Amino acid sequence: LGIGGLVVDITGRKVVFLLLSLIIGGVAFSVFAMGPAFPVLVLMVVFIGGSTNLWHPAAISFLSQLYPTHKGYALSLHVLGASLADSLAPLVAGILIATLAWQGTAALGAIPSFLAALLTAAVLLRSDRPAAPGDRRVAGFRDYLAGLKELVSNKAILSLCLMSGFRNMTVNGLYVFLPLYLADVMRISPIWMGAAMT
Repeated sequence: LGIGGLVVDITGRKVVFLLLSLIIGGVAFSVFAMGPAFPVLVLMVVFIGGSTNLWHPAAISFLSQLYPTHKGYALSLHVLGASLADSLAPLVAGILIATLAWQGTAALGAIPSFLAALLTAAVLLRSDRPAAPGDRRVAGFRDYLAGLKELVSNKAILSLCLMSGFRNMTVNGLYVFLPLYLADVMRISPIWMGAAMT
């Protein structure tokens, strides 16, 4: 999960990074809505992707700590919500783009991030304390590297990661190129494009 997992595991500050990821995503959507030059739009897409990569390690760790005896159930609900959102988002985005254009849709997309950030700060931030020295809930950098070495030496884990990588490349390839094909070749409306992506 990139650098997000490393930072969350070493610092133990799950809620701070949940909050930071929401703010980064909200700001990126807000800048995106202003319709700046193409290089800035590309940079904002990078920040939006970075915010999700910061969110998931912190969220998974937070849920695992909050529900230690029901981790599987809590994480399955987390994934279910994400899968439902991933499925419905293209259709909702298509409808919004047809109604508000892409700038208005991006501006509207920033609102949930900021609202969730306010809610996270109000409800959870007080419970997020820095890790004390020797706290077993956080890993030192050497421990983290040792655990990473152990993971990389496990052939079953590597096979699982490889298959997951192929799946993600396929899905992301569809997300990138199918909308371009639908818009440029098929000339379909944003609503039908959203329906096709859903």
